[in-house]
Amino acid sequence: MSDIIINNLEIIFTLAFVLIILLVIVAIWRIGALFKFFSQTKFHIVPTATTDPITKKRTFQLNVYNRHMNDLRISSLGYVYQKNNIDFYNKYLEDHGLKPTDKLIVLSRDFVTFKLAHSDLKHLISDINKGKLKIKQIYAYVTDTQGITSIVKATETKKVIQQIINDEKKEMKRSIKASKIADQNALNQINKQKRLEKKLLRKEKRAKFFFKLKNIFRKKSK
Repeated sequence: MSDIIINNLEIIFTLAFVLIILLVIVAIWRIGALFKFFSQTKFHIVPTATTDPITKKRTFQLNVYNRHMNDLRISSLGYVYQKNNIDFYNKYLEDHGLKPTDKLIVLSRDFVTFKLAHSDLKHLISDINKGKLKIKQIYAYVTDTQGITSIVKATETKKVIQQIINDEKKEMKRSIKASKIADQNALNQINKQKRLEKKLLRKEKRAKFFFKLKNIFRKKSK
């Protein structure tokens, strides 16, 4: 056994060297990926749409997780639609009783939550959309004070806004239809009243005619 090892010692060292090189390459790749993960993708953003079961109030919600090893300060957060940033940073400060000069810091491994009424975001998206009913992709974003921005697709947010617009369109159609029916019913009622008035007028004229005719025959009989 020892003779086999001694005779193949060069091959064994070569294989061991190659194995060590491979392990070093894998380790470097893993460390690089980990470094990139923590240095560039500092925030993990989860955009959702929720409905309060009691109040039935519908809100959009952004959960912003700091997965960096250090505390991070947010300088901007909100949504992006058609290359337009819809920044709700000041609204977040206002909602949480903070001053515009206060700093929004997310501790390491901690998160913050931002809530927004469906109608508020829908109106802003509709303004950017300039009357178009089809909603394109919406993104949620967070930017730190170093200018590094994390951005994700807000697919559920887009679906909810599109559904709101579709419902409003259907409601508008129902309202227009109901208005037309009401107008037609009112017109029918007016026409019916006019026909009734004409009928009464004709009846009154016939009564006067027969009354005069009756008086004529009475005079002749005398």
